[in-house]
Amino acid sequence: MKAMIASLALALVSAALPVYAQQAEQPMTCKTGPVAQEFGGTHWVVYSCSDNQTVIIVAPPENPAAPQFFTVRPDGKGVLASGEGSGKQEYSSKAFADVVKLKATDLANLVERTRAQPVAQTQ
Repeated sequence: MKAMIASLALALVSAALPVYAQQAEQPMTCKTGPVAQEFGGTHWVVYSCSDNQTVIIVAPPENPAAPQFFTVRPDGKGVLASGEGSGKQEYSSKAFADVVKLKATDLANLVERTRAQPVAQTQ
């Protein structure tokens, strides 16, 4: 199950989210983690990115919001968040409402939690 979630997250990030590191022209990778987190009353998985600031929040298959993911990065004291998916909007909207309430310190804590996990391996 963990491998399937990791594959889904990596596919979403690779195909739909061309995020690039600011210092270099190399693509940013987002495969550290995952850790489980609840947003909007449903379970999500969180991966951190190679910039050590950005996270990708993915709805696992059992989440009614799936397929859905959010990209979250710091912006001053708060965060900038965006999302994409085609799952049940009532669930993704509730989760997004929680995500945009995150503070920069909350985001940093999520990154630290993911860094305590091994890097996801792709097959």
